[in-house]
Amino acid sequence: MHIIFQQNREAWNKFLTENESSFLQSWEWGIFQEKLGRKIWRLQVGGSSAGLGQVLLQAQVIKILLPFGKSYLYIPFGPCFGQNLSEEQKEQAFELLLGELKKISASERAVYCCIEPFLQKLHICKEFNSLHKPQKRIQPQKTLVLDLTKTNGEILAGFNEKTRYNVRLAAKKGVQFVVADADKPENLEIFYSLLKKTSQRDDFHSYPKSYFAQFLKFTEGSPRGITPRAALGVKLFFAQWQEKVIAANLLVLFGSRATNLHGASDYEFRQVKAPQFLRAQQIFWAKQQGFSQYDQWGIDEVKWPSLTEYKKSFGGKEIVYPAGFDIVFQPGWYKLFKLARKILRK
Repeated sequence: MHIIFQQNREAWNKFLTENESSFLQSWEWGIFQEKLGRKIWRLQVGGSSAGLGQVLLQAQVIKILLPFGKSYLYIPFGPCFGQNLSEEQKEQAFELLLGELKKISASERAVYCCIEPFLQKLHICKEFNSLHKPQKRIQPQKTLVLDLTKTNGEILAGFNEKTRYNVRLAAKKGVQFVVADADKPENLEIFYSLLKKTSQRDDFHSYPKSYFAQFLKFTEGSPRGITPRAALGVKLFFAQWQEKVIAANLLVLFGSRATNLHGASDYEFRQVKAPQFLRAQQIFWAKQQGFSQYDQWGIDEVKWPSLTEYKKSFGGKEIVYPAGFDIVFQPGWYKLFKLARKILRK
């Protein structure tokens, strides 16, 4: 086995889509992170027994800065293993990845590496003893995923009765579903204005406008009709009522999955039920475009009870991702940053 620093976008994304990985490991997400000023590495573990073309494991690593000139490494919803590998192959491939992470940490002054797996449980070599429970969860650990291979009637039947009623009510009131042009600056303004209102109302942190301006540049993706989708794409959707946009959602497209990453609405018009209408229309749009899964992106009954109840009203299978862990390279600094985080939370 050997480490490869992959430089081919098509080959990178092809492996991910064939092995049902997350958009957070996509080549385009790495570009986005670089635009935010972060350094990234695209690492592959190649096998020799089955020929030079075999890839066993793939991991996109992001460097995130910490105070005092330190940093940490982050592998969001990764690494991705190839299908049909033996347990021994997985362990060996992951051990080789850990060796490369150690080298990167030494040159980048990285205190630790946070790994949050996607659908595959990691197999850690027994000799590796620097694993710690993560200081915090960065990506949501639970989500709801709708099966879009079902008929429209079956999907609609999965909504609860109140949600079906609200979707019909919004349509009756004249709410319109709009696939917005994400390249237009005025549409970014509309989306961000709604997002600010939502973040203030629901008391959550929102990224700055510049973040979304950069993110919305990934609006092209691969041509439709290719399944799975070979590049990350982003779509912006509006719910419009009486010529005013009162709800907006941002949908990420990668592989066979469409993910509702961000949503916002104007509470003043809550009686119109635009958010329910918009999400329902997005689900059927994603099905029509050939996607087989719709990810509602994050539920937590304790942290976000109202939002979780809302998302559950659309149905879907609950998925719990592996807990993840921190690999510690500098124990002293790790303890210091962990203590500082606890103090700042108080």
